[in-house]
Amino acid sequence: MIIQSFRLKDFGIYGGEHEFDLAPVPRGLFNRPVVLFNGKNGVGKTTFVEAVRLCLHGPVALGPRIGQQEYLDHLASRIHRPHSGMTPPSTSSLEMQFEHVGLGRRTQYRVLRRWKTHGRRVDHEVRIWEDGELLDVDDQEQMEALLRDLVPPGLVDLFFFD
Repeated sequence: MIIQSFRLKDFGIYGGEHEFDLAPVPRGLFNRPVVLFNGKNGVGKTTFVEAVRLCLHGPVALGPRIGQQEYLDHLASRIHRPHSGMTPPSTSSLEMQFEHVGLGRRTQYRVLRRWKTHGRRVDHEVRIWEDGELLDVDDQEQMEALLRDLVPPGLVDLFFFD
């Protein structure tokens, strides 16, 4: 799997919309498929890694025994809260585009995970596009299972750390 781009909207310390181009850039004869983030404390490195995990694995990113209500509460808590007197947003989203190779076939995926608060209620959804086509799956659990099959949660811990 090679992540090509990642977008956060009103997530954690990331107020507004932020897009990161993560596609590896070859240099001469060498591919360089490693991306490193460097920065001072408090600038969002850990939040970024959390967002990648959450985008890929939803509730499983929080641990194996997380309940649905705990997950929804966590999503609500991760919506950006501005420091100034501005009205806080009620929605947040994470979007990732990545390339996956399986059984000799290269496939482009786009994952969008978004949620919105309505008072104490949280509505959330995950959508997946495969080679530009939105997958027609109504069951959110099937979407989550597909993502776990593509990128097993334990594998993510080997590549994303801070």
